[in-house]
Order: sequence, then structure tokens, then C-alpha cells
Amino acid sequence: MKQKGDIREVLRTLFHSPEFWADGAYRAKIKTPLEFVASAVRATGVDVTDAMQLTRQLNNMGMALYGMQPPTGYSMKAETWVNSSALLGRMNFAVVLSSGRVRGVKVDSTQLMRNGSPPADSTQALAALENALLAGDVSKQTHDSIAARLEDPKISQRKVDGPLRPADITTIAGLLLGSPEFQRR
Repeated sequence: MKQKGDIREVLRTLFHSPEFWADGAYRAKIKTPLEFVASAVRATGVDVTDAMQLTRQLNNMGMALYGMQPPTGYSMKAETWVNSSALLGRMNFAVVLSSGRVRGVKVDSTQLMRNGSPPADSTQALAALENALLAGDVSKQTHDSIAARLEDPKISQRKVDGPLRPADITTIAGLLLGSPEFQRR
């Protein structure tokens, strides 16, 4: 009121308030499928030449474009979008997007790394991708869970006594995009 509705001052006050950054409010909302797909495309820097497949992915996640009949639109509440089936669908999308298996979408693994060539070591690649895709804002539980998966021979495609293979950047990226931290806005 003191600023007579000056939006700059209102936003400055809002962004500097302790309530805005409180643990209960910061990144407390779950992304809708549209927000999830759009943010995954942006975060990975993929080249989209045909968006129809992305539209089909939204349909699969229950958020068809222009598909909500009531004027209030799709729900913004987490319980609408968070259930085991929906989370599995998001993880599947994250993995196929990052691995380049969505028709009309091209992935460049060097783009995923943001700084050129990927490290050969999976641990270094995971740390670099956590910074690139999540700005380093990843929980210890998520980090440890993904790090453990990287040792799995099915993911590393390494035989028990075989030589080390280069880090699988696309799989690590897919796991991070499917992580709880990436699901929040």
C-alpha cells in the first residue's frame, strides 16, 4: 500500500520475505505434465523438429493440450498428478527424451553437459549433470540412489570383470529428470 501498487516494489518485498524462501514453500509444488515436459525439453537443450510426439507424451500423462473442458482448466494440485502410474510415466518420458528416442527430438550429449565433452567417470558425470540440470539442488538420497544405479551392470553395460566404459550421459540425465527434485517447481 505504501508503494501505491508499484509492482517492482511489491515483487521485491515478496522475494525478500522469509516466507517466500521457507522450507515449506520453496519448490513445494509439483509440476503439471505440461510444466514437466516443457522444463525437461528446456533443461536438456534438445532440438525439437516435430512437437507432435511431445504432445502425445502429454496425452499419455493425462494433460491433453486444450483438453480440459471446464474454464478453470487443469488442476494445479499435486494429488492430481502424483501417483505411481503418473510418476512411472514421467520417469519413462525422461529416459526416452534424454536418450533421443522421441521422434522429432534430437539430443546432443555434449549439450547436456553444458561444457563440452563428458567425463569418462560416471561419478564425475553425475556431479556435472546435477549441476547442469538441477543447479546442484539435489538431495543426498537422490544422489546416492542414482550413483548406486550407475554401478548396475544393466545400466553401465559392463561385465563384472570387463573394462570401464565411458559414462552413459543420457541415462544419468534421464534419471535426474525423473528425480523428485526435477518434479518440483
